[in-house]
Amino acid sequence: MMTRYILALLLLCTSVCSLAQEKEDQIEQTTDNNGPKADEPAEYPGGMMAFRITAAESTDLSFLSGTRTKISSLAKFAVSTEGKIEDVSVTGNNGTFNKEIERVIKSIKTKWKPAYYNGEPVKVWLNVPFTATVE
Repeated sequence: MMTRYILALLLLCTSVCSLAQEKEDQIEQTTDNNGPKADEPAEYPGGMMAFRITAAESTDLSFLSGTRTKISSLAKFAVSTEGKIEDVSVTGNNGTFNKEIERVIKSIKTKWKPAYYNGEPVKVWLNVPFTATVE
C-alpha cells in the first residue's frame, strides 16, 4: 500500500518536473533581494529529477490511507553559497502534507552545487511544487 503512495507521488513529481522543463517558471530560482538570476543555477547532484526521487522515497503518505484525494504544496527554500538547503517553508492545501514535505526537504543532506553570479557563489531561492494523488 505504501509503495502505491510513493509511486503516485513520484509519478506526479515526474509529470510536474516535465512541465517545469517546458515552462521555466514552474521551478524558479531567484537570488536574494530579488536580484538578477544567477549565471549558473544551483544544481542538485543528478539534476532536479534526482532531487524529486530522493524526496519521494523519503515521503511518508500513510496519513492519506483510505482516502481519495489530490493535494499539492509549494516548497520554498534557499540553497546557500555552500550548497546547503536553508530556510525551508511550505504552503499548500493540506497542513499535514506541508509539514511532511518540509520534514523531507530538511532531511536531505546531500549538498547542491551552488548557483553562481559573475563567477561568485550566491544564495538562491527555489520554488518547487509537490503534488500527491491517492486513488
